Amino acid sequence: MRTASGDPGPGGDREPDQRFRDMADHAPVMIWMAGVNGHCSYLSKSWYQFTGQQPSGDQIADWAAAVHPEDLQEVEKVLREAHRTHSGIPVEYRARRHDGEYRWLMDEAVPRQDEEGRFVGYIGSMTDITDRRSSESAVRQSEELFRTLANSIPQLAWMARPDGKIFWFNQRWYDYTGSERGTAEAENWESFHGDAGPAVDSFAKAIRGGVPFREAFTLRRGDGDYRWHLCQMLPVRDEEGELRLWFGTHTDITEEREALHRKDLFLATLAHELRNPLAPILTGLEVIRSSASEPETIVRVAAMMERQTGQMVHLIDDLLDMSRINTGKIVLKKERVNLDEVIRSAVEAAQPVLGQYEHDFRIVDGQGAVPVEVDPHRMAQVVLNLLSNAAKYTPPGGHVRLLYGVDAESRPWIAVEDDGEGIAVERREAIFDLFEQDDHERQDGLGIGLTLVKALVELHGGTIEVQSEGAGKGSRFTVKLPASSLCEAAPPVEDEVAGKAAEGSCGRVLVVDDGKTTADILAMFFEMEGREVEVAYDGEDAVAAATVRMPQLILMDLGMPRMDGFEAARRIRQLPGGADVTMVALSGWGRESDKEQSSKAGFDEHLVKPVSPTDLRGLMERLGGK
Repeated sequence: MRTASGDPGPGGDREPDQRFRDMADHAPVMIWMAGVNGHCSYLSKSWYQFTGQQPSGDQIADWAAAVHPEDLQEVEKVLREAHRTHSGIPVEYRARRHDGEYRWLMDEAVPRQDEEGRFVGYIGSMTDITDRRSSESAVRQSEELFRTLANSIPQLAWMARPDGKIFWFNQRWYDYTGSERGTAEAENWESFHGDAGPAVDSFAKAIRGGVPFREAFTLRRGDGDYRWHLCQMLPVRDEEGELRLWFGTHTDITEEREALHRKDLFLATLAHELRNPLAPILTGLEVIRSSASEPETIVRVAAMMERQTGQMVHLIDDLLDMSRINTGKIVLKKERVNLDEVIRSAVEAAQPVLGQYEHDFRIVDGQGAVPVEVDPHRMAQVVLNLLSNAAKYTPPGGHVRLLYGVDAESRPWIAVEDDGEGIAVERREAIFDLFEQDDHERQDGLGIGLTLVKALVELHGGTIEVQSEGAGKGSRFTVKLPASSLCEAAPPVEDEVAGKAAEGSCGRVLVVDDGKTTADILAMFFEMEGREVEVAYDGEDAVAAATVRMPQLILMDLGMPRMDGFEAARRIRQLPGGADVTMVALSGWGRESDKEQSSKAGFDEHLVKPVSPTDLRGLMERLGGK
């Protein structure tokens, strides 16, 4: 009736259809419906016949006018509480009949849900229970309303007698099992369960003890497929506490279980993949300590440690990129470049994994220079992941080929093909799903590489296709970009940072990081490169050092105590000579919003931790320091 206010939600205050209206108008009880806000939107004709009212168009006012003044406030309080908890608390009150006599009514409601299980309102009945002469009719009506609701919920619902014998199933049970109502097969529920022996025993124990039951097991669908369901059963008791019946539901949880399984597998794989590079790194540290006088050994071990660290960084970057894509935070930075430049960049990054498996790798020349407008970094990432995937799923010594060109429809394309393990026909689409791997036993990678590839290609407006004749027969992944990506030859692009810094050098360097180990290692690197280095461990010390002597290059962490990198950068820019110094932000965050924030604070560049020696040497080359 009238309960707590709120905005109507999906499926809220909708008029009942004509068939329901006809049924309700001729029902032996008075019917009402309310939307998601709890406001009455429909009163059956029988209500107006009972009260002698003429419909005013305001069902709430019509109802309130007939309720006894002494009962109205308390009834509304009960109904508000019922709506707050989305429950159907029955309430008794007096209402004026058409002859002026107040009669006792039993007002009962049940919540309604749409096919997705969302609350959309109530359906209720008001029954004249004066002298209890109509109590039997009220029970039948209440049961019918309940069954109407039970048939509309997404769960398979059923009711059983106190001894556990099921006497009613909702329509969804028959739809799911594919059996016909009233047949022996349809109602022999145990025949639809798979290996549910322990669950059947627990069910019988709950029946004997009169306690709720909750268990997950498989249930056979009409097509023969077994799907996981969560079965829940509750006892229904009368006012004296006597068990009258059981009400139960089966909820399909197959997808939730599979998602949980994939999550568990992903976490186990992540732990495995992170341990893989950590083990040789730790061993390498011990070898370096023991081989201080053997430079060749140190160089070889250091190279190995760099490769393993790069592998960890690649894993973390992929995870962050998938998170950014899923939240819509990746923005492409398109440029006019030649496709072979993108490919060279990707091949260079893929050399460690290609070399690890000793593959015969070749680039098959396409149609010469193919100028395209793409995000070169993201497109190189696509090619790198495809090459890494081919390398991992091709036996050592196998063949990997990279091809590119323009098709007859002027669409630039890139293809990576191999003669490796191949892909079964039924797996061709699934391999692009998140955390999916064609061979879980390998625990090789996180199962997000191809998902990331597909997402990045689609961000460019392109498509990716996979071809394979089956297991053991190799595979070919083809990326096709839209024809609009093809453009005129890319003009030479002047590097603004390099142009600005070429006038000076980076002979004096200030390293700022509250992580003492990180700062000291960076300082050691620049000293080995022949630079004059000073170290500060927080923002205030950085400003003080720059005040005494302004460096030519500052690498500064952003998150520091006392004074963070943003404030320190702003203050250094205001110092004499501060406008000319090159400042580079060091951060574990690399989103576009993070880079914009550091740029506004006065930084010229933004490097994402961990920063490799290659990154730092590339920085110095751009700044004209070599």
